[in-house]
Amino acid sequence: MAISSNWLTKSLFTHALDCPTKAYYKQNHNIYQSTQDENGFLQALAEGGIQVGELAQHYFPGGHLIEYSKNKAKSLDETNKLLESDSVTIFEAAIAHLN
Repeated sequence: MAISSNWLTKSLFTHALDCPTKAYYKQNHNIYQSTQDENGFLQALAEGGIQVGELAQHYFPGGHLIEYSKNKAKSLDETNKLLESDSVTIFEAAIAHLN
């Protein structure tokens, strides 16, 4: 089962751990609409994930946040430059492996 994009996000990864087919549908959301999009409980869980990210940034001040960008090359570039440091904390890093 092919996924339409080469980019693996955290949320897509967690969907794939749960069920590879779920990840396929999530990746192709423009074709397959989720019946869960308006589920308040699931939205609250997503908010919790955002809160965990904010808390991590609080616990590790001085870390570098890679801002979301549709330009994946920019995010990869920024992450790679930071990884050249001997010691660095990166939030929302962009990593590429092979392709």
